[in-house]
Amino acid sequence: MTISAPGTLPLFDLPDRVTVGGGEAFRLVLHHVPTMPGQCLQHWLLQREPTHEPATPIWSDKEPEILAQDRR
Repeated sequence: MTISAPGTLPLFDLPDRVTVGGGEAFRLVLHHVPTMPGQCLQHWLLQREPTHEPATPIWSDKEPEILAQDRR
């Protein structure tokens, strides 16, 4: 895996979770659930700005473009 942004750190929580963080303003958590050999269901959480207090999640049915690009 290549991460190009300075200060971005990938963290692998095997067997099923990857967290990518860049300081307190960006965090992406990918959780993978196997569904059959060679396939999985992916859940994700994205934090785009610093949080100083717990916040209610905002739900979205849209897939982030960066994740859709992986299937192209």
